[in-house]
Amino acid sequence: MKKIAFLIIIIILALVLFITFQRKPIKIGFSGSLSGLNSPMGIAVKDGVVLALEKMNEQGGIKGRKLELLIKDDKNDPETVLKVDTELINEGVCAIIGHITSAMTQAAIPLINNKQMLLLSPTASSLPVLEGDDNLISIHPPNIYEQELLAQYAIKKSMTISIIYNVENKAFSEPWMSYFSNYYEELGGSVQGVYGFTNQKDELFQVADQLLTEKPQAVLIVASAIDTARICQQIEKQYPQQVLKFSTGWALDNNLLEQGGLSVNGLILPNSWDKDSTNPRYVAFKEAFIKRYKREPQFAETYGYETVLILIEALKSGVKPEPLKIKEKILSVGEFQGLQGTISIDQMGKTRREVFLFTVEANSFKRITD
Repeated sequence: MKKIAFLIIIIILALVLFITFQRKPIKIGFSGSLSGLNSPMGIAVKDGVVLALEKMNEQGGIKGRKLELLIKDDKNDPETVLKVDTELINEGVCAIIGHITSAMTQAAIPLINNKQMLLLSPTASSLPVLEGDDNLISIHPPNIYEQELLAQYAIKKSMTISIIYNVENKAFSEPWMSYFSNYYEELGGSVQGVYGFTNQKDELFQVADQLLTEKPQAVLIVASAIDTARICQQIEKQYPQQVLKFSTGWALDNNLLEQGGLSVNGLILPNSWDKDSTNPRYVAFKEAFIKRYKREPQFAETYGYETVLILIEALKSGVKPEPLKIKEKILSVGEFQGLQGTISIDQMGKTRREVFLFTVEANSFKRITD
């Protein structure tokens, strides 16, 4: 009898432990720039991630297990990236959503690979960062598609172009500038001059003024939304409505409109996010986002939300909440229904989406359809 009673106790304890484990939250990390110059995009991505996880937890989580988000600020600093990612790994997250810039994503990859962690970046888009065989999956497509589309449009407007770019995020800006320049010249155009600036005080304005002494026909700005707005202001001060202005998907953010005012009117920029999408999934997301945050979502918020959708789909399939198991599942599925259409992910973790061109008109982004 004692042996039977002992076995019953063991079985009961095992069941309690099993049930307890099954109800234990699944930890997910977020690591992005939440302070400093790149914080607007980092906060935007984070807000999309939070909303998606809140919605999933309202529905009961993953088979009764809630999703717990651990948030870290990488401060757009490589050393901080390694510190906070290490903290998240030690806390047992099944994946890290981040980083925001290609430069910080690049800084994280060696640690991510070494610790066999999964990094899901909503916004990293530099091809040299994305094309490696590693544990990174980016929800943003490589920006070569944006570069080609913009070059094809720009060559119809101007045969020469000058480029100004932020060297602080050179993992993004230098490949963007280089690929665009080569492709633009293949189309018959020429690059008049290339000017780099850092985040040091007033250097942006000094370099912009130097560029403008060449009286360019057109300027390509490879920089954040806020920096793009500042450069547009300098252009309009000296050559109002005389210089064609182009930028990158990095700048497609409400901060461009808020900071740039009338100076950003006419700016042309590419992105794989369609602000006017009528897809029912996107419309429902947009309504929920506005209700939660009292503002409309942009591409960063959208991609943050979609990153969670992809992660959730993998977890709902029954795969163990372990980094490499999740990675294997995502790559084996390959295609996911995003908020605006199909998201295709190849075996190297690169994404393909349709790309669009936008212009700024009346303090709003308007899609170019012709």
